[in-house]
Amino acid sequence: MTLNLGQPTIEKILEYSESLNWQVPKFQRDFVWTQSQVKDLLTSIFNNRPIGLITLWEQPQSKAHTDFEPIKIEKDSFFKNTDKNPAKISLILDGKQRITALAIAFGKLRPPDRRYNFHGDWFLDLNESEDSDEIIVYKKGTEIDAKGWDSLANCVRDGLIPLHRYEDFPEINQKIYVADFYPNGTLPEKTELEKRAKRFSKYFIIFTTFQIPTVDLSESIDMKTVCEIFNYLNTTGTRISTFDLIHTLVYKNTDGTFNLREKVQAYSDDYYSLKFFIDDDRRDFFCQMVTGCYLSTPSPVCKSKITDKVTSIKGGDLLETPESFYVTIDQNISKIDGYCAQFFSDIIGSEYYLKDVPYPTSLIIYLSLRWQQEHHLSPEQKYSITDLNRLFKAFYWRNILTQRYDQGFLTQLSADIKKLKEILITNKGSPNWIEQCNSELHTHFMKNNSQILTKENIEEILLNHEIYGAIRQALSIFIYNTIKNDIINKTYLDRFTQEKTQKVELHHFYPQDWCKNNRGSYDILTKEKVYNCFANLIPMTADSNKKWKAKSPATAIKEFGLSTTENKDLFLKAYIPEEIFNQLLQSDTDPKELWNKRAKLLAEKIFELQLVK
Repeated sequence: MTLNLGQPTIEKILEYSESLNWQVPKFQRDFVWTQSQVKDLLTSIFNNRPIGLITLWEQPQSKAHTDFEPIKIEKDSFFKNTDKNPAKISLILDGKQRITALAIAFGKLRPPDRRYNFHGDWFLDLNESEDSDEIIVYKKGTEIDAKGWDSLANCVRDGLIPLHRYEDFPEINQKIYVADFYPNGTLPEKTELEKRAKRFSKYFIIFTTFQIPTVDLSESIDMKTVCEIFNYLNTTGTRISTFDLIHTLVYKNTDGTFNLREKVQAYSDDYYSLKFFIDDDRRDFFCQMVTGCYLSTPSPVCKSKITDKVTSIKGGDLLETPESFYVTIDQNISKIDGYCAQFFSDIIGSEYYLKDVPYPTSLIIYLSLRWQQEHHLSPEQKYSITDLNRLFKAFYWRNILTQRYDQGFLTQLSADIKKLKEILITNKGSPNWIEQCNSELHTHFMKNNSQILTKENIEEILLNHEIYGAIRQALSIFIYNTIKNDIINKTYLDRFTQEKTQKVELHHFYPQDWCKNNRGSYDILTKEKVYNCFANLIPMTADSNKKWKAKSPATAIKEFGLSTTENKDLFLKAYIPEEIFNQLLQSDTDPKELWNKRAKLLAEKIFELQLVK
């Protein structure tokens, strides 16, 4: 792969963009930055901090790989000084948001009128010290008119340097002490003038020497390879997603009749279960869902070359999924929503947003099996949904607890779909179905003599305060699924409420402060942050946690009038049976003893999740 490296200045970047040597693929998102983000970028520049690599893609002179357009903002306000494209063009793959921000601040790229954002100007404020966070300010057009800041002399008088007048920076630097450069020849007070002059001299040098690294990919690189590259781009700015590429391709190849962005937004608005898997920051996950279903078809051929097959849910294969299959999914979207609903109810146990689901790619395997069962199996092969859910639940929880997908899950996905299908079909109707499925799950998915976690293994995890990643997500889900009511006010725990006082989180029933204050009394508390172990966690509302504060369990139980007599079922579901509850009432009970008992109870239930039943 040929890579051309560069380090253009800000002036050069503006020149390349305005002359249309650098343009933007139409598959990219619009400019979405806020004024705060633009300010942060400009502040970083004038503090001489790096702002990340810009990735470009050279285009063949004869025909570009994809449609493109100049840098623009609202209402098609383009940044250009010509309507004629040059012979050689590079497309901005990563850096559109930053370059657009530079065009707004320095190039005076503006929307058509003052009703829109960014119609004002950006200034260097020389009245602020160099270590201030306010060296960059934005002024609206009305204030600029009122203060006369359309005049450079008035700006310099007030210590505000308009960034779009960067071509005048050399003159400002030379004449900042010259009285004739100011309105009425009146210079600022000497001390203030010297401060401003020193600051501007520094900023002027930074601006003229500031370079932004670029890498230009060769024109020989095709769209599929570019898609793969996107998966590794992670610089400042708004990351390009595979979703943006696919949206453009689907829209173009269906003559504008299928708008994927609008469709996905409608799915999020209209379908209760599916919406949890539609995340603005991971819209390509929906494309993976579609391709996952496509993998289960009898012949998932690539749309660009029918002799090749789609074999994964990696970026290149997502691009090879035919537009016609997106139409098919759209026609069956209510079924996809139903599949998601059963994934929540029968596999995980409740609804969770994509970011909270451990190994969310597992959903794609599940969707693929469901799609296959409904559309592509003969009557002799067709397994029941009940059997699928029983098998898949054990498969899913084994994967999480053994961390099987921590390495290379994308490469394992197709093989896992194939093997699960085989287990379901070959064992259909077997009198020893449970035993056979458990055995084959172990044989095919527990390689290198690995085993499912024992109850003792799970107890150790529950008593470990340093649990992260998928296992932490899974244990959190298990506890949320089991404990549905607040133990203080008995109300239902609504994890999706927007009311601050009712927000639900995992809290400590031996509070952090209590544990820190009692380190001298119990050896277990001398361990750093031991109170964060799952055996000490219980879901509560923010309001209940605030009431509990640093109270010991004994004090809290008495103060809130809690009782297992009246609320036995509530405490049992929280894995606090009467024996543990009575010990909590004793002020001298060692937390270690209670955590061990509760961990044992939790471990027994979690262990069972790994088994086909």
